[in-house]
Amino acid sequence: MTRYIIAILCAVALLGSGESVLAKSPPETITLDPVIFTDVNPCSGETHIVTLVWTVRYHDFELTDPARHHGVATLAGTITTNSGFTGRITQVDLYNGSGSVDAAGGADTWTNVTNGIARNDSGDMFAVHAALHVTVVDGEPRVTLERFRLECIG
Repeated sequence: MTRYIIAILCAVALLGSGESVLAKSPPETITLDPVIFTDVNPCSGETHIVTLVWTVRYHDFELTDPARHHGVATLAGTITTNSGFTGRITQVDLYNGSGSVDAAGGADTWTNVTNGIARNDSGDMFAVHAALHVTVVDGEPRVTLERFRLECIG
């Protein structure tokens, strides 16, 4: 179950920032607090602690139609585990909505794609891939996890 939470935790961290930048401002880059969780090592089957450290570059802006807006966020980060794995992870978030960027209500859609790979000193590697969609209508989110893969690849 924790595997499915990885992408959702990252999504919540990004949405939880609650900040927005209008198009007249340049994209902003921030470092998020580390995300730490327990998961199963796909190469050994044992439980390990995973730490993700993210830097996010995001740009929210309203389109020419003031009733619509669009946002893009690119997260780049590192994966480390207490079982000796280290690697890189990236995430791209696309956000489209109705109403002003800062207004409550309306309908929003959000697509998130995450890819990462980590290896240890023995040469073992694992990869993670997730694609999810979030649709919010009248404040009610619906999350659809399209694909999730966490596998040992060597």
